[in-house]
This record gives sequence, C-alpha cells and structure tokens, in this order.
Amino acid sequence: MVNWREVNATVAALRRGEFIDQVSNETRRKILTPTRDRPKIQEMILAHGLRKAEFRLRPLDIPGQPPSDAIALVEAARRVRNNLFHGGKEDSGEQPFDGDDEEWAAAALDVAMALLRLVDHGAFGPPDHP
Repeated sequence: MVNWREVNATVAALRRGEFIDQVSNETRRKILTPTRDRPKIQEMILAHGLRKAEFRLRPLDIPGQPPSDAIALVEAARRVRNNLFHGGKEDSGEQPFDGDDEEWAAAALDVAMALLRLVDHGAFGPPDHP
C-alpha cells in the first residue's frame, strides 16, 4: 500500500531541485498548466436513477491547502495509474486523456522515475527492518 499522504508530505518538503526540477520541462508543462485539473478522475454519478462511471475534471491541488507543484505532479501521475488500472467502466465515447494518452503516460513515467530516485536515495520508502 502506498501512503499517498506521506508521499505528498515528503515531496512538498523537498527543495525544488530535489524533485520538481528532476522531471522534464515537458512533463512540468503538461501537468502544471494554469488549470491544473488533468488528467480527469473517474467518478460514479447518478444519472436518471442509474449509477454511471464518468470522467470529470478535478483540481490537482489539495482542497484547503496552498497549491504545491510537487503534490500536483504526484497526483497527476497517480491519476494516470488509476485510470490505466481501474478505468474501462466508462462510456466508450468518454476518455480520461482526451486523445493524448501517450503524452500522459510519458509524463506519469517521468514523475514515477523521479520518485523512484528519491526512494533509492533514502528520501522515503518502507522502513528498514533489522
């Protein structure tokens, strides 16, 4: 299990050069756009008395907290992962990535690689066992 709150707290506490600057300019541009609300999140809604899965835009930033580029990068990568592994319940005409799937997958991989480098350098991860 990933403790996403711990991941967010850790990356938010790092200096920009330790995480944010470790992802490409292209990834930062893709994720940290002015609206900061993509990729979409799949949600269950009630439509005409029936439950339906629908992709919706939601802010990457945590409600009630100041915007954090580090947390937005992690949240976007997490959404791509969730959409790839848990998606497929939507209407076939509805897409989470709006035609740029490969770009979102590449951006999520870029963020994941930066997170793995942090784990490799002991910034966070599972506790050591004697």
